Amino acid sequence: MLSSLREIYTYRHLLQLLVRRELRLRYKKSFFGFLWSLADPVLTCVMITFAMRKALGIPVPNYSAYLFAAYIPWTYFNHGLLDSCSSILYNFVYVKKIYFPREVLTLATILSNLIHFLLALGVFFIYWLWLNHFDLRLQKTLWVLPILVLIQTLLMAGIGLILSCLSVYYEDIKFLVQRALMMLLFITPVIWIADRFTGPTYTLIQLNPMAALIIAYQKVLLPPLPTRTTGDFRFYFHPLDWGMVAWTGFVSVIVFAIGCAVFNRMKWGLAEKM
Repeated sequence: MLSSLREIYTYRHLLQLLVRRELRLRYKKSFFGFLWSLADPVLTCVMITFAMRKALGIPVPNYSAYLFAAYIPWTYFNHGLLDSCSSILYNFVYVKKIYFPREVLTLATILSNLIHFLLALGVFFIYWLWLNHFDLRLQKTLWVLPILVLIQTLLMAGIGLILSCLSVYYEDIKFLVQRALMMLLFITPVIWIADRFTGPTYTLIQLNPMAALIIAYQKVLLPPLPTRTTGDFRFYFHPLDWGMVAWTGFVSVIVFAIGCAVFNRMKWGLAEKM
């Protein structure tokens, strides 16, 4: 893994060029450009909030903010992995003719989605300030946010490296990933609130690395839900779980190391399979 990282660092300027190219190609003939990357999470959150609050009557204070804080990192995860599946296939001409570390193709895809994620976070902060009547006081744990972004990016890079190779060998991978992400969405606290659970169930939920990350994002970005009972809904106060943050970080490093190892083993046959 260390040799791969050193080689990627040597080709860091190529990585930067590929990220810029990814961003340009995505909105090459688009009038609104980057705004389209923000429209998806915003519109989705508006529709889900209406369905959950108005139609189903779920009594969660500032539910739209909790949904927004969860859906933005989920969108980053979802789009990053799906785009990784095609990162090498879409660049087969370069893979066949030029030598460079193939990893940069997948990493460029992840990093271009990271930029969209950071832009969406900016929109979230504006929305949160609006909800709080432009009160500039932020959460004291906000400094943890860059750590969470780094952990998620490492996790996605590790999975993305594996998927990008497998997609060259097996064309069904992207379709399987789409279905897997759809199922994962419903067992990850994106639409529903994890603070409805306590004890072993709450811990079990966080064994899913993305669930632990999304819960951590909500704890870092938003004030805790009040401990109370409203009808059939009971919410529990859970502070930011540093143990689960450390565990998720450890899992992400391991996944990234495995992704690098699998990619190094498979990359030499990529050109022959295209």
